[in-house]
Amino acid sequence: MAELSKTKANHRVARGTVILFLPWLLIFSLTAALGYRQLVDSRTMPLYEQRLEAIESVSHTIYSALATLERDALYLSRNDIVREFDPQNVDHLVEQKEKIKDLFSSFSVAYLHYVQIRWIAADGMEQVRCEQQDRKVYCLKDEDLQNKADRYYFQQGFNVDAGKIFLSRLDLNVENWAIQVPYIPTIRSVAPIFGEDGKRVGVVVINFNARAMLDDVVAAGHGFNVPLFMVNGRGQWIIGERPGDSWAHLLGSSGNSFASRYPQVWSHLESSQRTWMSAPSGAWIGRWFELETSSIEDTKDSSESLIVIGHVSTETMAELKQTALLEVGGLYFVAIALSLWAAWMLARAATHRQQAVIEAERRGAQLSEANKLLTQTLYNLQVMQDDLVRAERLSSLGMMVAGIAEQLSGPLGVTSATLASLQERLALFKAALRAGDVVPPALLDLKAVKDVGAKHADPSRTSILELLSHFQSGLNAAAENAHKAADLIAAFKQLAADRGECERRRFTMQDLLRDAVGAVSARLEKRHITVELNCPEDIVLDSYPGPLAQVVESLLRNVCDHAYGVAGGPLYISVRQRQEMMVMIIEDTGRGIPEEDRRHLFGPFFGKDKASRSGKSASSGMGLYIAYRFVTETLDGKLSLKTVLGLGARFTIEVPLVAPTEAWQPAGLVDDGGGDAEEKQERQGDDAAPNT
Repeated sequence: MAELSKTKANHRVARGTVILFLPWLLIFSLTAALGYRQLVDSRTMPLYEQRLEAIESVSHTIYSALATLERDALYLSRNDIVREFDPQNVDHLVEQKEKIKDLFSSFSVAYLHYVQIRWIAADGMEQVRCEQQDRKVYCLKDEDLQNKADRYYFQQGFNVDAGKIFLSRLDLNVENWAIQVPYIPTIRSVAPIFGEDGKRVGVVVINFNARAMLDDVVAAGHGFNVPLFMVNGRGQWIIGERPGDSWAHLLGSSGNSFASRYPQVWSHLESSQRTWMSAPSGAWIGRWFELETSSIEDTKDSSESLIVIGHVSTETMAELKQTALLEVGGLYFVAIALSLWAAWMLARAATHRQQAVIEAERRGAQLSEANKLLTQTLYNLQVMQDDLVRAERLSSLGMMVAGIAEQLSGPLGVTSATLASLQERLALFKAALRAGDVVPPALLDLKAVKDVGAKHADPSRTSILELLSHFQSGLNAAAENAHKAADLIAAFKQLAADRGECERRRFTMQDLLRDAVGAVSARLEKRHITVELNCPEDIVLDSYPGPLAQVVESLLRNVCDHAYGVAGGPLYISVRQRQEMMVMIIEDTGRGIPEEDRRHLFGPFFGKDKASRSGKSASSGMGLYIAYRFVTETLDGKLSLKTVLGLGARFTIEVPLVAPTEAWQPAGLVDDGGGDAEEKQERQGDDAAPNT
């Protein structure tokens, strides 16, 4: 094989570089992706902690306010002045109201965030109402009092258990069915009042002005330089993101809410009430504060919760990710460049090693070529023996006899002619002796006598020696040709004696096919034929691998020599198990086989005769014939052919998984398959045995 050209070597280096580089590319890509994710998370964590710290800073304010509301509402509901007040006691009504007003006024002065404190009777009618405005406390006259029986906070607060309170949702205070202006964010703490007989007689309601609490949330956001928002349990704005967002659901913009603007974020906050998450709109964290303390579960309202939300804008996240991408990307491309360089170096070294191996094989092939030429003669003798295999199938007995006659006619003809010449000379010599003439004129070589010299010439002795020399030459020629004929006859006898000498063992079809394809791989590559093999690993035969392998090789050589032109094409080999049989299909998409050739394809000497007529290099013509005999007799199977001219041919082999005990195998038959001398020499090797 010639040394690889520079272009081909470069292609090998490039292909090897790609093969070595791809795993590293995958590893570095996965590592870069994971590293980028980890770096973004590590850079995002301080932002998360900053917003969490801001939210936690306002949680004390919120919980402290709610705890104070609960404590004061319970205290007032248990106060004796409040409990002893009876709206039905007309005699002491004014006096009792004054005492309650004094109590409520004291609380309002002490706690400036309490904008209203009310005593509401069981029928929902306000009995006492004290309000605080601009640090001034005043109590309403009886004619200004209202009935709150239809308000949700009264209905739910009236029914809570003893020792419990009800905290309303955070909303804007409503008076006389209108939102009070200026807006007063209000949470109502409601505690039931029980009389001396244990019956519910009314409720104490404290209206807490949450403006200062909301201002603390906004101030905390400014203090930590982070945006903080607040929504209720329905995702409605309390502290909005944009102007006009705050209290939009109460001011006629029910569609403007956090839940509608950021549905993905809201869905996540509802399922995980204290979780950091990333979304296309940025990064978010929320903290829930429950206002509901009622023990009546069916009165729970999701709007009675507060959620403080921290946000990282998309711009901040994009800048953070871009920075991380630049850092990781730089390391990634450096690693890729180094690995590509290393892969190229390794591929180049491997190519150089491969070139050295190819050169060594080329020189070894040159050294073995002489030996192959010497074994060519022995190989041809074996082909002649193959031509004498008896024909019992396909009506080819006459062709077999013609082949045998053709091989024996040469040596037997030479032997016959030589013996006839010797007989003629012997008859002339006998006639001369009877006539007394020792030197018959036909036998005397006058020139030889003259060369000896007239003085010393002895015509009788010279003629006898000359005759014996002719006899010796003729007998040698006859003996040589007789030995050739005897060798051919011995080969024919050996052919009949070798029926049971095949080696039988267990083997897998996959291993056998790999070996068979490998044996003709050089020819397949030269003809540009690609083999597609489809054989399950679990098909095992108890049979004769040698004959079966020779069948496959014969069919593959037939495809190489006849199926395709210079461009080559595909060859499909598929194997399957059908009950107790192994079915193998060898199929090509080449020229196909003409109808006139199909009838004689499995006959002996068919390929040889056709090649001789066409002037091509002749094969033995026995390859497919022997393959047919192996399949049908040795392996007890079937060999069939389907072909369409111009579309290809399909050979189907069916043999039992367990072969018969007796096997037929032609002695020393190795199909040369035709082709050029180089291919023949490649196939001779160790298989060609000398004819002794």
